[in-house]
Amino acid sequence: MNKFLFLLSLFTLFQGVFATGNYHQEVLNLVNKERTRHNLTSLHLNNKLNKVAKLKSNDMSKEKYFSHNSKKYGSPFDMMKKEKIKYKSAAENIAKGQKTSQHVFKSWMESKGHRKNILNPRYTEMGVGKDDYQENIWTQVFIGN
Repeated sequence: MNKFLFLLSLFTLFQGVFATGNYHQEVLNLVNKERTRHNLTSLHLNNKLNKVAKLKSNDMSKEKYFSHNSKKYGSPFDMMKKEKIKYKSAAENIAKGQKTSQHVFKSWMESKGHRKNILNPRYTEMGVGKDDYQENIWTQVFIGN
């Protein structure tokens, strides 16, 4: 029995380690599952938006702030413009302290404004980023064309 519990613990540990490596897909899957529940179309992951989101999360971590506006990069819309991302509508969700994709998604869904962005029918693409400095700062960016 002890060997079984040890192996189960080891499996759980490895599952957590490997799951955090592909948080982009995990968050997208959680978002699309919720959107499907509300009869909305699924979002597509956009690598340029992932880059913007990662840059923003790392900037917030390094510069010790938590805001939609960066002293270095400006607004999320300024950041998208710099990356030549075209859109008709866009939004950004940020979060801090959540260690897993599931936890940050739950936090966003419990916030009226963040939830509204996730369930906005105008959005068709999404990017997500988490900082590289173990601060657990998340950025989620949406666009619609």
